Amino acid sequence: MLDYSVQNRKEEQSGVAMAAMNQNVTMIEDVNGRLRRLGYVVLLATSLNLTVFFLVFFWVIVSPSEIIRTFLYAFYSSSLFFGLIALIGVGFRETVRKQGDTLFEEISDEIQRGMRMSPQGMTYSISDDLLLRARIALRNFAKAGELPLVPGKFGPTIYAAVNLLIPILVPFCQRVFER
Repeated sequence: MLDYSVQNRKEEQSGVAMAAMNQNVTMIEDVNGRLRRLGYVVLLATSLNLTVFFLVFFWVIVSPSEIIRTFLYAFYSSSLFFGLIALIGVGFRETVRKQGDTLFEEISDEIQRGMRMSPQGMTYSISDDLLLRARIALRNFAKAGELPLVPGKFGPTIYAAVNLLIPILVPFCQRVFER
């Protein structure tokens, strides 16, 4: 009787652990999607910001007329807007990435806890489908953690620096080339 209740408790704990693991895998899959979307938002806003900078630079050199200057001020405000969107995107993305790091560690720990050595070899207390889904989600998180075009741990810093410098350089270029 005692062995049966211990076995029942282990099965219940295993079921709870599987449900928690399934929930964590679902959450990291959601984080992967949000990281990808935020990465593209940052890339798009930075690209638009760079486009504005080069348009202003080109227009100031080619035609320093009064009408063009009016448009340049409008472009300057759009440069501020795109830069702000990119900076907010980088900040949100870093927050989401940190959440994903926590989930990554938790899922990795659960997989390691679920491993057992037996005479037949390595066995898992986690279902094969859930284990495969978890491994794919972890690999996708590792890939989604990189920003497009500027991978690595300094990617967010580079995007932030570019988007901070452009609104400073736009009026500087206007003043330099107006003379």
